Amino acid sequence: TSSIPPAPSLFINEVMADNQGFISDEHNDANDDWVEIYNPNAMDVDVADMYISDDTSDPTKYRFPTGSSATVIPANGYLIVWCDNQQTQAGPLHTNFVLSETNGGTVRLTHVDGTTLIDEITFNALATNESFGRESDGATNFTTFVAGSTMEPTPGSANGVVGIELLNGNNTAFQAYPNPVDGSEVFFNQMANVVVFNVVGQVVTQARQVNQLSVDGWESGIYLVRTEQGETIRLIVK
Repeated sequence: TSSIPPAPSLFINEVMADNQGFISDEHNDANDDWVEIYNPNAMDVDVADMYISDDTSDPTKYRFPTGSSATVIPANGYLIVWCDNQQTQAGPLHTNFVLSETNGGTVRLTHVDGTTLIDEITFNALATNESFGRESDGATNFTTFVAGSTMEPTPGSANGVVGIELLNGNNTAFQAYPNPVDGSEVFFNQMANVVVFNVVGQVVTQARQVNQLSVDGWESGIYLVRTEQGETIRLIVK
C-alpha cells in the first residue's frame, strides 16, 4: 500500500479577484482571477493531486492533475493558479471556480489526502487590480496591494514594497530603466548576458552582452530579468 507523503510547507501568498489587464494568462486572457502559491523550501514541490478551493465546505473542489511539469513550484519560487472556471482552456492551472471581488472569500490549499490543510487565506472585497496577500513571502501579516502604488501586486515574484531595493534583488549592482517601462525599449546600466522570464516561469527572451532590450509586443505585466551572475530584477512593462 502506498503511503501519503507528509504535507509540504507552502503558502497561499497573494490573491486577486478582479484582474482587469494587470496580468495575462498563457492564452493572453487579461481578466482572470489568480492565486499565487509560494514555495519556501530549498527543493521543488509538485502540487499534483493536491486540491485548491474557494469553499471551506468543499475543500476538494479542484484537484491539480498529474503528469504536467506546470504543477511544479521551483524551490523558493511561485506558482500562479488561474481561477477562471475555464478548464476547457486545457491547462492544469485553470480551476473550476472564480473568486468574488465583491464578497471576498477564503482560498484553501489541501493536501492529496483531501483533508489536511496546507494553507488558506481569507480576503475581503477587493477593487479592480487590487490584490490581498502576505506583506512579504510567507509572512503572517497581510496587506492589500494596489496597482500603481509602492505596494503593487506582484504575481510570480516577491511580495513587498516595489522600491529600488526590491527591484534590484539583493542590492545588486545591475539595474534597468525606465522601470516601469512604458516605451519600446528598456536599458541596463551595464553590459550583461540576460534571460527574461514571465510570471509563470517561461523564458520570454535571452540575449548576450546587451545593455538594452526591445519590449515591443510584450504583454503588460511583471517580468524577471536574470543575469549570468544570478542577479535578478523585477521589470514592470506597462
